[in-house]
Amino acid sequence: SNAIEKQHSLFVPFPVVFEVANHIAHVKEGDARKTLAQRFVEDVNSNIESPAFFTITALVGDKILHDLDKLFALCEKYRDEFVHRGIGLTDTTIITEAQRLKDKHRSHGYRVHIWTLDGALKAHEPDREPDGYVKSV
Repeated sequence: SNAIEKQHSLFVPFPVVFEVANHIAHVKEGDARKTLAQRFVEDVNSNIESPAFFTITALVGDKILHDLDKLFALCEKYRDEFVHRGIGLTDTTIITEAQRLKDKHRSHGYRVHIWTLDGALKAHEPDREPDGYVKSV
């Protein structure tokens, strides 16, 4: 399925912004890297000003990096539940935020998926996609 064509809401946990920037930094060709970085800055800025295509969410909840207790709790969750499975802190944040969105919108019947090619991460999405972008492992 194409989430954009179906007008699904896309949420990007804050740490994913850094992950995207890291991938851009590894593009070998300098002009392409510069063009991608410019587009990245424009997309982040436009979505901060007026979320349209995607919404950047906080670490877990509604305030980006304002609640250090939530950051500490997220780090504990990473340590206690995910690191032993080889899942990093960014993926822990994605999994936790997907579940938070599922819980928040449960009464509306919304389905929450993790849009990724990473099968290990996809396996943690709250709702399985029958025609998903990538199949869970």
